[in-house]
Amino acid sequence: MKLVWKALKDFEVSTTPTCGTHIHISPLVGSWDVHILAKLAKAIIFFDPAFETLFPITAARRQYALGNTHADAIAQVIATNNATPYATIFARIENHLLGAQGPNLQGFSDYLSPIRRFAWSFNRIGTGGDIEYRWPPGSRNAKDAINHIKFIRLFVEKVIDADDNDIIKWMGTGRPSVPYLGDFLGRKISRLFGNRRYWDEISLRRFWR
Repeated sequence: MKLVWKALKDFEVSTTPTCGTHIHISPLVGSWDVHILAKLAKAIIFFDPAFETLFPITAARRQYALGNTHADAIAQVIATNNATPYATIFARIENHLLGAQGPNLQGFSDYLSPIRRFAWSFNRIGTGGDIEYRWPPGSRNAKDAINHIKFIRLFVEKVIDADDNDIIKWMGTGRPSVPYLGDFLGRKISRLFGNRRYWDEISLRRFWR
């Protein structure tokens, strides 16, 4: 990543409201495990409001990236059951991935990300591909890009490390606010970034101005 930005040092790099950071996420070996996909999908849906608070999506950007809670089937559940929509959404995720008929990866992808412009796209997993993440803001330098990658890696690893009971516990005892996301990530923030300064900065929306 640093080499890429080093190659750009002689150019002026600027961002617009339509820019975002695009990250590909894949297991070290083989394809995604369906149990991990189910946990990750639940966490993505639950914490989507916190991500939208941390990294606001401008009107100009909405045609390129939307939080996955805006996918039609999920948005309908939230609109009709705003107080406790998660049980219904999570049950559908599990039905697609862990149902008696075996994993329906296409159905899962269509439910979470019917088109690729959603923040987390699962369109490639049916062919053994990676998960795509795209969210504003655009990266203006190596530090921006690397820190955004570290943050997404931290989120994914935390979800993978948690067992199913931990996921249910976290999602059953809190609301998807920015402080709650920080509590969920916990000490891993300090281990990854050396201290909590990065989290403090992005949670106050000072890191990316």
